[in-house]
Amino acid sequence: KGELYGILKKQTENPAKLKRREKEVPLFRDDSIITKERFFLPAEKEVKRDETTTAEPAPGGRSRPTGKPGSPRRAEGITPSTPTNGDGTADNPYQISSAAELYWFAGLVNGDENTAACAVLTENITINENVLNVDGTLNGTPQYGWTPIGDYYNAYTGTFDGKGHTISGLYYNGSTTYVGLFGYIGTGGTVQNVTVEDSSLSASTTGDSAYAGGVCGYNSGGTITNCTSNGDVTANSGSYAYAGGVCGYNSDTASISNCTSTGDVTANSGSYAYAGGVCG
Repeated sequence: KGELYGILKKQTENPAKLKRREKEVPLFRDDSIITKERFFLPAEKEVKRDETTTAEPAPGGRSRPTGKPGSPRRAEGITPSTPTNGDGTADNPYQISSAAELYWFAGLVNGDENTAACAVLTENITINENVLNVDGTLNGTPQYGWTPIGDYYNAYTGTFDGKGHTISGLYYNGSTTYVGLFGYIGTGGTVQNVTVEDSSLSASTTGDSAYAGGVCGYNSGGTITNCTSNGDVTANSGSYAYAGGVCGYNSDTASISNCTSTGDVTANSGSYAYAGGVCG
C-alpha cells in the first residue's frame, strides 16, 4: 500500500500537461526530418491537475494506476505512402502492400485523422531483415523503428485484416506505455489473420505502467483473432509491467481467440510484473 500511495502521490504532484493544443511534431526522430504533421489531443480526454485515474483492478483485487500515457511515437526512416486502393471504410478498406503504406496507416490512426479506418494486407511486409539472431537475441540495432498503431488518446476501433499475411522485422525500444504492432485497441476494434515475426518490441516506463505484446500492447474492448507472434516482447516498468506474446493486457470486455506465439516474453517491474505466452 505504501508503494502504491507513493506512485499515486507522485502522479498527483506532477500534473500532466495534456490540454488541447496544436503543435508540430517531427514525423521522424532522427536529424533528417522529412516532414511534419499537426495533431490535437481530444478535449474530452483532457487530464486535469488533481485527477488520478485507475483502470481495471489488477489480478488479486489490487487497484492498478494507469499512469501517464506515453506520447504518440512517429515513424522513423521510412517515408509514408498513401495506399492506391481503398478508402478506409468497411466495404472498401485500404489495401496495404508495402512498409511505406503500413507506416502511413499508423500515422493516420495516431494523428487522430481516422482511428476507425479499416485495412487489409495484400502482401507480406518486411520492415527490417534479421532482427533476431537464431537464439532470439537482438541482432544489433535495426535500421527502421516502428510506430505502434493506436495509443490511449487514439485507440484503434477499425478492422485490420492481415488476410493470412506476415509482417516481419518490427522494432521498438523506447520510453512509452503501449507497444506492439498495435499499441492500443479500443472498443469495437478488430485485428485478425496476421502474423508478426522476427520482431523485437519493448515498452519501458519509470513510474507508469508498461504494456507490450507482439500484436497489441493493450486491448480495451477489442477483438484479436487468428493471429501469431514470433519474436521478443519486453515490458519494463517501475510499477506495473504487462508482457504477452500476443497481447500485453486484455481487459474484461476484450477477447483473444485462436492465437499463438513463440519467442521470449519478459516483464520487469519494481512492483508487479505479469508475463504470458499469449497474454500478460
